[in-house]
Amino acid sequence: MTKYGDQITYSTADTIADLEKKGYVLVNNEFDQTGQAFGDSSNGHTYTVTLKHGQVPVTPENPGDPGQPINPDDPDGPKWPAGTAKSDLLEDATQTIHYTGAGKDTPKDSVTPHEGAFTKTVTVDKVTGKIVSETDFTGQANFETVKTPVVNGYHADKALAGGLTATPDQPNVSDTVTYQANGKVVPVDE
Repeated sequence: MTKYGDQITYSTADTIADLEKKGYVLVNNEFDQTGQAFGDSSNGHTYTVTLKHGQVPVTPENPGDPGQPINPDDPDGPKWPAGTAKSDLLEDATQTIHYTGAGKDTPKDSVTPHEGAFTKTVTVDKVTGKIVSETDFTGQANFETVKTPVVNGYHADKALAGGLTATPDQPNVSDTVTYQANGKVVPVDE
C-alpha cells in the first residue's frame, strides 16, 4: 500500500507506448515521476498527458495497402482505406499522333505512353483509417517529337509532329499529320 510521502512509482510510459502503437502521437507529457511523492489530498496535483491522432502522408513512393493494418503493431486496428494504393496515386499520360489522307497507305497512329506522369498525395489518419486530405494530381509529361513517316506518292503537312506537353487536366494530348497526294507534272508542247 502506498502512503503519504512515498515515492510515486506509476509511469505513463507504457500507456503512451500502447497508444502510439495505435497511431497516436505524444504532444505533451506533464507527468514526470522523478522525485514525485504522494502528498495529502489538499495538494490536488493534476498531470496532463496530451496526445493527438497521428497522420501519415501516402505517396507513390510510400503507398498504402488497402485492407491491411496501417499500424504494424496494431494488426486489429484501422486498415488502409481504398484510394491509397500506388495505382490510385499515379496517373498516366499519352501523346497520340494521328495520320490521315494517304488512303490505305496512311500510317497507323503513333501512341507514346508516359506511365506515372502525374502524382498525388493522400493523408490518412492513423487512428481512424480515414482519408483526411488529398491533393490534386501534379506534374507534367513532356513528349519528344516524332519524325513523320514517308509515304510514297504523298507529302505531309509537317516533317515532325508531337513534342507536346501533357498536364493533369489534359493527360492525353494529340497532334495530326495530314498527307496530300503529290501533284503530277503534265508536259506541255509549245
